[in-house]
Amino acid sequence: MLTFPRAMNPTIYGILSIPRNYQVLLRKSSLIVNLRFVIYGYTTGNMSRQFFIRDADALFNDAQFMIDAFDSTLPHLAATGNSEQWGTEPLSKKEGHVQRMHDTVAKSDNFRKTGTGEPLRVFIAEIEDDHVSSEYPSNDRLARRTDRNGKSFVPVGFVKVLDEQFVSYLKTSDDLKDHVGPALEKGNFVFLQYLVTDHRVGEKRRGAGAALLQKVKDYAAEKGWKTIWLDCWDGGNGQLVQYYVDRGFRSIGSFQDTHDKDEAPWKGKLLRMDLA
Repeated sequence: MLTFPRAMNPTIYGILSIPRNYQVLLRKSSLIVNLRFVIYGYTTGNMSRQFFIRDADALFNDAQFMIDAFDSTLPHLAATGNSEQWGTEPLSKKEGHVQRMHDTVAKSDNFRKTGTGEPLRVFIAEIEDDHVSSEYPSNDRLARRTDRNGKSFVPVGFVKVLDEQFVSYLKTSDDLKDHVGPALEKGNFVFLQYLVTDHRVGEKRRGAGAALLQKVKDYAAEKGWKTIWLDCWDGGNGQLVQYYVDRGFRSIGSFQDTHDKDEAPWKGKLLRMDLA
């Protein structure tokens, strides 16, 4: 399930992926961390912004950021008539959600370092930000890190991907078996499970979704894979599906997830992108 929690998304005139990794030393408490990140440029109209994309790491409290980012989307979804996507109860209050986010970060870190365990990765999009700016209240609870030069960075979005796997409800869907089964047999694909931007930072998140999508494409290309799959909410006004279609995905099929018998079926769409 994916969300790009914004009612109207800007037209993207250019996404620039700088083709090299930057390696920096960051100070976290008394520790020195060797961190790699990739810079993506985003341009729309007269606005230009740089996003720093890095791997999720428990050291930077990324699990809590992910939890808070999920919760930040709910008021927006309700205001745009899409509350059925994730409901109205904070996800942080739902059983198991907090632990799953911590487990996800740990699994991502393990797979990145060892190539073993559950094949998933989580990438965090950050922007350089002056934390003393009056734009945010002093109690905003935004997770920040500071590099050795004193520059402050704030996370604005994240993406979770699986290597050559679909989530369980897609693998058991009768509506999608003609697509999911052959894809699993063929392999060589990335499945994009979550893409979330943080509403607490306001306009600072604009472009983060596009930058994270570019990171996913680069991640697949680095492996020599040519296909990205994702599923998303297909209710409301259909803007979420259209967002991905506008960025190169094709709608493959519709499905309904009825695992929760106490709620209405969750309407979803399966989409695919073939990389050149």
